[in-house]
Amino acid sequence: MEIRRVRHSDGLEFRISGRFDAYRAGQLESDLDEAVRAGEYQVRVDLSGVDFISSAGIGLLVRFHNRLKGCGGSFGVRAASEPVAKLLQISGLWAMLASDFPGGEGSGGSEALVASRFRTVGPLACEIHGPETLRRVRCRRVGDPARLARGGYGPDAAVRLSLPMETLAVGLGAFGPGYPECHARFGEFMATGGVAVCRPTDGSGVPDFMLARGGLVPEVVALYALAVDGGLDHFVRFQAAGPAGAVTLGEVLTAVLDILGEPAAALVMLADTAGLVGTALRRSPVQDSCPECVFGYPAVRDWLTFTPEREHARHLTLVAGVAAADPPEPLAAFLRPAADPDIQAHCHAAVFSFRALPRGRLDLGNTVRELFEEERVLELLHLVRDHREIVGIGDSLFMRGVIWAGALDVDAGVGAP
Repeated sequence: MEIRRVRHSDGLEFRISGRFDAYRAGQLESDLDEAVRAGEYQVRVDLSGVDFISSAGIGLLVRFHNRLKGCGGSFGVRAASEPVAKLLQISGLWAMLASDFPGGEGSGGSEALVASRFRTVGPLACEIHGPETLRRVRCRRVGDPARLARGGYGPDAAVRLSLPMETLAVGLGAFGPGYPECHARFGEFMATGGVAVCRPTDGSGVPDFMLARGGLVPEVVALYALAVDGGLDHFVRFQAAGPAGAVTLGEVLTAVLDILGEPAAALVMLADTAGLVGTALRRSPVQDSCPECVFGYPAVRDWLTFTPEREHARHLTLVAGVAAADPPEPLAAFLRPAADPDIQAHCHAAVFSFRALPRGRLDLGNTVRELFEEERVLELLHLVRDHREIVGIGDSLFMRGVIWAGALDVDAGVGAP
């Protein structure tokens, strides 16, 4: 079987010739999967050169039709030889699979409309949906992150945080009734869209989560956290525009602040990653077991796990956090350097297996809940920027994705809820 790719203005076409059976279907499946991972959502196949197709080949066409339809794209047969068309008609699939490329979204629209929606921001090509009036979300600072380096946290530091649908939070915490039950499990946590996920430090290292359902609202016992209340009113779909094919986390954060035109932002990003750079606690940072300096050598090796190189490439990553340019105290105590010259951030990332992102504007809560219900959380990391001389591995990289963001009121909210 021979496969050729043809680029159209509205999508990608695969022209296939020869025998399309189970043995040869694997080659096309690999090519189609690669195309979807690269962000192709309008895909057609031309089967006019195929002299035979088996049920395995037909099954492959149906799978990709359902896969792309499920994420807001489309897949179909643009043309077929007489024996193939007859077989598809007999099987009752011709009406579903036979189709041509749809008109482009911009057809019939004015250039002014396109210019208002699409914009290049640094190395990101963005489609931006924003409100007519900017509103700010409120940030609460809970606990003291500096205690981690001063000998850990006691029972007095534990704060029970309720995490409803419109609350975004990142910090150190655990699931449980209180400090005694969580004592050996405190680790990184994040919450957004009615879902909270924690990475326990009890030796399992397997992230666990709680999801809002009915009257159930996720809660964590937090040692420290940044909690942001209020809906994120900007939605951005982005693609790496540069020759590298990927953008750094710092470039994403810089673009978000630029789009909002504000010095601080809360954001949630769901994106295909080209590799993450991060860290996570190995042990619970409580007073009776924590050294005076977790970050000192050699203690840091026992207390923190680092990514020795970029990890989880070609996975889907849910990132939540706060970013600010030259942030004021005490917000700055919760943030770390993220991009030159003065952007700092605190971002956590949950890692999932790859799945194609739906097209169009997505609802944050529905998207996040569906992700956790249908996929397994593989890892939870605190993302860091490793710019050490010679040995530093740099920043996390992202290829394409979506972002929900809101302007942050850095002066509002102090202490526990």
